[in-house]
Amino acid sequence: MYRLQKYTKEMCQIWDDFIDASVNGTIFHKQKFLDYHPKTFLEDASHYMVYQGQELVGVLPLFILVKGDNKVAKSPHGASYGGLVYSRKFSYQKANEIVCLIRDSLLTAGVTSLLFTPSLKYEQEDRIFDFCLLRLGASEINIDAVSVIPLESLSVDNLFSSSAKRHLKKSNRYNIQTELNSTSIDH
Repeated sequence: MYRLQKYTKEMCQIWDDFIDASVNGTIFHKQKFLDYHPKTFLEDASHYMVYQGQELVGVLPLFILVKGDNKVAKSPHGASYGGLVYSRKFSYQKANEIVCLIRDSLLTAGVTSLLFTPSLKYEQEDRIFDFCLLRLGASEINIDAVSVIPLESLSVDNLFSSSAKRHLKKSNRYNIQTELNSTSIDH
C-alpha cells in the first residue's frame, strides 16, 4: 500500500539523500536546487513524497499555478528534468497505483491538469511512470533533453551506415588510410 506525504522544508535532507540514492534523480530534483528559485516560485511549491509503509520510494517535485479558473500542477520552473524520481524499478501495476494516488491527491486539491517534464531516461523501461501519467491525461513538456545514449556501449561499427562500411572496406583494399575524426562547423 502506498501513501503520499506533502514535502515540508524540514524534510529537505531526507529528500536530497533520496535523490542521491535514486534510480533516476539528478541535481535538478534536489531541494537545494529547487530552493534556488525566486520566492514567487517557491510559494507555489507542492512537492510529494511517496511511501510504501515507512520506506520512501518516490518523490515528485511540482508547482501549482493558477491560470484563470484552473489550477495546473507543473514540473518546477527552471529544472531540466522533472517527473517522478524513484528508488527502484516498478511493475506497471505498482507504477499505475502510485500515479493514480498522485492524480487523486491533485484532484482533491482542485488541480485540473498536470504538465510534467519527464525525468532522465537510461533504459526504455524507465518510462513506466511517464506512460502511466500520459495514460491518465497528463501532458509532457520540455521533452528536448530527456534521453541518454550510453556511448561507452556503442561500437564504432554501429555509427556507420552499411554504405559507409562498404566504402570503408573498399578503401582499405586500396591501402587508403581512414580514421575517425570529429569536426565542428561554426554557424
